[in-house]
Amino acid sequence: MPVVNISSLSGSFAAGEDSLLLLQAVLLVGSLLRPELCTKETSDEYYRRVKALINAGYERDPLNILSALCLIQWYTPTSPKDISTDTPRFWASYALGLAQQMGLHKACSSRANDYELRRRIWWTLRARDNLMAAAHGRPRMLDSGDCTVESADVNDFEDPTDLKALIFVHYTKLLEILGDLCQMLTREGKISPQERTRVAVRLHDYIHELPDSLRLNEPDGTARPYNFELAQFHIPILITITILYRPRSIFSPGVANAASIVAANLSFRILQAIHFREHTKYLSSAFAWYGLATSIPHLSCIRIAKLKAEASAALDSIETVLSTLGKVRPSAANNLHNVRAIRRAVNAQNRSDIASHLGSDADHENHDVQDSHALTILQAYGPEIVDHYVSVVKALEETSSPTLSGEHHQTNVREEPDGDTIQLASPQESLIDVGISTPSNGAQDAFTSLFGEDLQGNLWMRDWMVDLQYMPE
Repeated sequence: MPVVNISSLSGSFAAGEDSLLLLQAVLLVGSLLRPELCTKETSDEYYRRVKALINAGYERDPLNILSALCLIQWYTPTSPKDISTDTPRFWASYALGLAQQMGLHKACSSRANDYELRRRIWWTLRARDNLMAAAHGRPRMLDSGDCTVESADVNDFEDPTDLKALIFVHYTKLLEILGDLCQMLTREGKISPQERTRVAVRLHDYIHELPDSLRLNEPDGTARPYNFELAQFHIPILITITILYRPRSIFSPGVANAASIVAANLSFRILQAIHFREHTKYLSSAFAWYGLATSIPHLSCIRIAKLKAEASAALDSIETVLSTLGKVRPSAANNLHNVRAIRRAVNAQNRSDIASHLGSDADHENHDVQDSHALTILQAYGPEIVDHYVSVVKALEETSSPTLSGEHHQTNVREEPDGDTIQLASPQESLIDVGISTPSNGAQDAFTSLFGEDLQGNLWMRDWMVDLQYMPE
């Protein structure tokens, strides 16, 4: 969120210079990103100060108010499913309304006061709108047709050569693609082959036109050293690939979904690298959703013999990341519960019950058809990823049916890492194990009970787990 000119924090507040509101907002974010130094009570106190200053109308400069409204969105006291006036979505809508009153959505002369700051604030809000709509399955608050402001540019920054400036410019472009994709899915639950191809072409061009300094690999394909900023930047790119080629059903991955599986695996590896360096606590709430989206293709693979070990290890790591992030981001703790519940249900579900439902779904008819753009999109991540894609395709081709490795019987034994075996619960018992009582009025209630209200509004993510609606009563 490049919404603050640091020079504006260098004056004397006692003399009425600079912005007390902006200073408190910066301190709020600082407290949230340093949980080892600041307690929750400290962050809560900063939040109350910022909220009070905004509501009291203390600050008179609308740009400072907008900057504070951006920064306050780092404070996430509740899960997205909770109705509250303290959520990032609430503050984002507040900020967008004010920004449109100020005309930030319209092109203006570069000679205007605070021209660069106005553009950075606008594109920060635009990116946030795309991201929150995608993650929460809600409508975007902005219509791109109403916006005439030019795309973000490195010259909007004090130092155009700063890597973070370049990342921001390309991050905003990516979220336009992700936002458009998820809006299609939110409205319809799925996209047509023609729409998928159009998004794939946009994504292909975007990835292959990235500047060399934003890539994870050297030109010869070798991996570059870890960089926290680049690691964060590439996660949403991989999530977009994951969603574009996702298995429509968690129980029926086919070769058409290989790119989703490979992208999710690379996303998991980046999350793991972040976690190993103890940087997880510095991530934003968006990574709670990224972690959930990363887990879905892996959950689709845990019944495929050649992919099971890799998928299970990835899920273990993703759960660890969500557990750590959940200490500072409530949505991550909520998604950790979801991943564990889905994983338990997948292990317990009767495959023969699923087969009859999959056969009538037209979206599954082409699960063995590869998209010609998928491999070329992944080529940007180096030869190792291409090799992984080929191996995943082979594993999926060898799968005898969409019901995964030909398993049409209830699997009721699982081998644990220590070599012991345990009896798997029935679907009803697995629900009880995660603290959910078995519903009495059908599969829809089973789904609602298992995943909670946070996924109910997200039609396409709900569709992703559609098979779990067919739990026997």
